Amino acid sequence: MAKAYLRANAELVIGGEPHIIERQCTDGIWAMRHKDTSRQREMSTEEIYAAYVHGSLVFKGTEL
Repeated sequence: MAKAYLRANAELVIGGEPHIIERQCTDGIWAMRHKDTSRQREMSTEEIYAAYVHGSLVFKGTEL
């Protein structure tokens, strides 16, 4: 099983859209940008985990 970590430069697919984590802004908040549009997005650690559990977020390289 592949491991995925919340860290800078990790690649995610959120709702079918590719994103890259840029940094952890404050405790529990992560800044990321869309790979194609460069639009910025922030999500809390809890939001990321919830989206992962519900299948709407996938760490790139861990898809089956």
